[in-house]
Amino acid sequence: MEDRNLLKQARKRRKWSQEQAIVRFEQIGHRLKIDVPSRSSLRTLFSMFENNRREVPAAYRPIFCELYRAPEEDLGLAVKSGVVVPALTALPRALPGAPSPEVITYLSNILTEHIRADTLLGPLYLVPAVQAQLPLIDRLVQSARGGDRRHVLDVATEFAEFCGWLYQDSGDYECAMTWTNQALDYAQELADLDDSGDGRPS
Repeated sequence: MEDRNLLKQARKRRKWSQEQAIVRFEQIGHRLKIDVPSRSSLRTLFSMFENNRREVPAAYRPIFCELYRAPEEDLGLAVKSGVVVPALTALPRALPGAPSPEVITYLSNILTEHIRADTLLGPLYLVPAVQAQLPLIDRLVQSARGGDRRHVLDVATEFAEFCGWLYQDSGDYECAMTWTNQALDYAQELADLDDSGDGRPS
């Protein structure tokens, strides 16, 4: 069955993975002097755009037109769905302070509740909530040091892995692979910390 999302169709015609499209999107955004979110945020946004969960903001439309060498109409960007979805609030550019144990526990508790909610609501209702927290978690990974970094990477790995599982359970295997790969990246960084001896609890 052909996917009806024109952005996804345009990407697949070029045989690009979502990650390859995101890298090109970033490059074009910088060239056009348009602010683009972090890589983690773009993964979330691309998934939402390609699954009709969020309309593409006007600021990003020139980037998509350049990316796929197509007018807005051919990419479905000029068509209004009639569904108003609040835009993601941009995170501050500055990295947050080092996460406290309370913040790490808070995120772990949220993940536990998400896992419990999945059995009650199903994956389609959980994906937006889980994805909305991943950009913050990625920022915390960047700012954490020492033993805190290990704990944040643990949580980040579990969050990304769970997001991948939700997409797989929803039947969107490409997005599932994107987030599973992100989980593997976090896990590899965690393994590197173990090998180097950094970040081990004292």
